[in-house]
Amino acid sequence: MTTVTDIATPSSLTTPPSPPAPTPAPRTVLRECAICQSSIYPAEETHPCEKCGLVFHAECWQENYGCASYGCDQVNALAPKIDIPAQQQVELPPPIDAPIEPLPWDFLLLGGSALAMAASMLSFGLPSVLALAGVSWRMYRKRAYHNRILIAAVMLCVIGIAGGIALSRFWFTQIDYSAAAGVGEVVGDAGGAGASAGASAG
Repeated sequence: MTTVTDIATPSSLTTPPSPPAPTPAPRTVLRECAICQSSIYPAEETHPCEKCGLVFHAECWQENYGCASYGCDQVNALAPKIDIPAQQQVELPPPIDAPIEPLPWDFLLLGGSALAMAASMLSFGLPSVLALAGVSWRMYRKRAYHNRILIAAVMLCVIGIAGGIALSRFWFTQIDYSAAAGVGEVVGDAGGAGASAGASAG
């Protein structure tokens, strides 16, 4: 018994079988870019390094400002140059040739002037006169006429001299007046006692 599928149709007799689809040819890879670590194909624009010979994508070369190989001279070859201004020379003060003193004489004279001022209040300013002589000799010897410590010492000495003279005169004047008044009272008492004795004898 003959079926419908066994009968050849006209379309099956005239249409040839379709050829197989061609397989795509593999893309040729040159090498990997050392910057982006991706493959470099022949159709892509590249930029080789003149020093180490590595090949990079042209875009990677521009974005990286040059080569990416450690120690290569072309690293950061395209980086913008920053103009760093030259450092201005700072004039240093001349070195101090004076020897370092073992004792801080300026402060010692300042303290001595303060003590002399206190002692001058009852001695007519004599300790301050001696302290002023020492401070003046120090200023003359060291040419330290603008030394603030010694200037303060001089002011203390002047205050001690002026205050000592004024206070000492007032103090000793009061003592002399009190002594004179006491002697007068003693003499008066002695005179009264003598008169009383004479009257008793008469």
